[in-house]
Amino acid sequence: MKALFVSSNNQHTKGDMKMADYIALDAGERFSGRTSGTSVMGFSEPCEHTPKRMDTFIPPEWMRDFILWTIHSKEPVYITGPTGCGKTATVKQVASMLNYPMYEITGHSRLETPDLIGHFALVEGNTVWQDGPLTKAMRGGGYFLINEMDLLDPSTAAGLNTILDGSPLCIAETAEVVQPHPGFRFIATGNTNGAGDDSGLYTGTLRQNFALQNRFVQFEADYLTPRQERAILTRMYEDAGKLPAKVCDNIIEVARLVRAAFCGTTSEDESQGLAGLAVPMSTRSVLRWAEWAYIAKPLAQRGVNVLEYSMDRAFANAVDKGNKVVLHEVLQRVAGEESF
Repeated sequence: MKALFVSSNNQHTKGDMKMADYIALDAGERFSGRTSGTSVMGFSEPCEHTPKRMDTFIPPEWMRDFILWTIHSKEPVYITGPTGCGKTATVKQVASMLNYPMYEITGHSRLETPDLIGHFALVEGNTVWQDGPLTKAMRGGGYFLINEMDLLDPSTAAGLNTILDGSPLCIAETAEVVQPHPGFRFIATGNTNGAGDDSGLYTGTLRQNFALQNRFVQFEADYLTPRQERAILTRMYEDAGKLPAKVCDNIIEVARLVRAAFCGTTSEDESQGLAGLAVPMSTRSVLRWAEWAYIAKPLAQRGVNVLEYSMDRAFANAVDKGNKVVLHEVLQRVAGEESF
């Protein structure tokens, strides 16, 4: 495994092997394929920790905020938004565009500081220090991403305040002081903004210390538009001959109605029968539904309603009975008895 360290000439090295340089790149070329003359810092080439590019990725509208932050700001950023809307996927794709290494961890109530900083381990009979994801990102540069930060114990999260302020990391076990690499960026995501959950959907999230939250730039993420999601289904399923266009249309329309009902933005005609629907349908659920429709397509020959069957396995079986009944009614309204 490659270990990244900072040298005095701002290059990554592993022994005598030269690694990627931290350099200025053209932002337009990286993000849109057109030269812009605006510089953004990144790395000269990817490494094993750089996320892979996704051919099916479609930038959400809020990605504009994240790109502006990437170009102009060094402050830590907190991205809040509903589950499955692409928060982590978007961060990974920007990292890929800029060849950024990315060190990712998921928050939970029992997460402790050593999980982030590192620990001693026995390697071939020797006790050696092994950097945690935060230390790796600070030492060699890269995105440190902590998902579900609102699940952290507030006292543990507050221990990150000095790092968020740009201070060096002091490793108590080794007495080493790690200065933050100029390419170190701290990113957090959460289904809430750290002020608690008003929806009742995200059990276990905790209200975070305001002093911690005040150290972040805050972005709000949301689902892709129906047109954007339809474009993904076109690329992945319709153009590939996996699903007919009408099936993709029906999936997108059901998702649109479910979200509109959840957000209270349905029209008067649309709202009939949707009262009380209290679950959103994420982009993740939409893609899973399409995949299960493709998997279950042969069942149509046995008289199975494949759209209903696949919706249950992708999404509806995870909600309570009342909401499941409404979801089936929405599907019936959109697609009727049509399966394929």
